[in-house]
Amino acid sequence: MTKSESVLRDCSSQGVEESVFISANKLHLTVGVMSLMDDEEKLLATTLLTDAKEKVIIMKGLAYMKNNPEKIDVLYAKVEECGSQSGSLQQVADGVVDHFHSKGLMKKEEFGRKNVNLHVTLLNSRYRARASSQDVRTRQRIFRQSFDGTQILEKFGDYEFGVMEFGDIHLSQFGDIGADGYYLPLSIVSCAQ
Repeated sequence: MTKSESVLRDCSSQGVEESVFISANKLHLTVGVMSLMDDEEKLLATTLLTDAKEKVIIMKGLAYMKNNPEKIDVLYAKVEECGSQSGSLQQVADGVVDHFHSKGLMKKEEFGRKNVNLHVTLLNSRYRARASSQDVRTRQRIFRQSFDGTQILEKFGDYEFGVMEFGDIHLSQFGDIGADGYYLPLSIVSCAQ
């Protein structure tokens, strides 16, 4: 039984359903979000994404955005760095955001914090299945319904997902999915040495 099946079976909180789980093919470490309005901005963003190093990270524990565990929109795995260069992935992420911000492509004020929140989204109410709207963006604005994550946090709050190697940085397009089921990238920077 997968962990998502276990959550669905054991944590039958209001609003927790299969459609809010992020597909395993789409799991990623979010550094920042931009609205790239035209091909010129996409090209600029692609050229800005140039420097990073190989990192090892561990996903351990759960957290959520906003302040109320009974009304969660995004539940995520916390990301910690391992090894002798702990803190360097945070520096790279913060540097990427600072660089994109300095070129006018990203708003730092939206984060409400000094550093990038290194995380991997696991559940997101934005993806809740709704048959009444065909347009994904319209469905997100109108039908976003929070879920109660209390039981999930109690049962899996300290869960260790494992260690993985941080190998590439993708500049991906939200909504566009490639043949592999992952977001279609505008650019990929390999971080392997």
